[in-house]
Amino acid sequence: MIFDGNQDKETIIINESGLYSLILSSKMPNAKEFKHWVTAEVLPTIRKHGMYAIDEILENPDLAIAALTQLKEERERRKQLECQTLIQRQQIAEMQPKASYYDLILQNKNTVPITQIAKDYGMSGRKFNELLHELGVQYKFRKTWLLYQQYAECGYTQSRTYAIDENRSVMHTYWTQKGRLFLYDLLKKDGILPIMEQED
Repeated sequence: MIFDGNQDKETIIINESGLYSLILSSKMPNAKEFKHWVTAEVLPTIRKHGMYAIDEILENPDLAIAALTQLKEERERRKQLECQTLIQRQQIAEMQPKASYYDLILQNKNTVPITQIAKDYGMSGRKFNELLHELGVQYKFRKTWLLYQQYAECGYTQSRTYAIDENRSVMHTYWTQKGRLFLYDLLKKDGILPIMEQED
């Protein structure tokens, strides 16, 4: 909408192909003349010779070469844009599963046990813990898995201690959502994806 100080005016913007469609469907004299020129001269010439050129270009070889060169460059740019569009669509399609998994993680603000994360990858908690040990993320101290120093203060885990009886207690490690995302990125680098992103 455009405001000119007195009233709002609605402005409609159309592209080039829309303009031609509008002209060809118009009943105005100038539009009819343009339509006749297109259907009686331009289109038949393109059908016969594969192109249409005005007399000025036909009578000037240099101008014709320049016009054809410009046309070729324009088509190449269009092909490049189409190629880029296809690549971008593919990249978006490839990123979509990751975004979905990220969304799933970020929706959950609570800490989770390793068994729950392992389930996302179709593994048991024991196998998943061993995998993280092989990747240099954690080590086992007595019966508890602890992060190596380089990850220990990154906010990836939280430890909770549970009393077994008056003299004994056990500590369990839970992963934060930040830690869960860290594991996702780490495992993906090794080609290990959660089930929801694995191809059928």
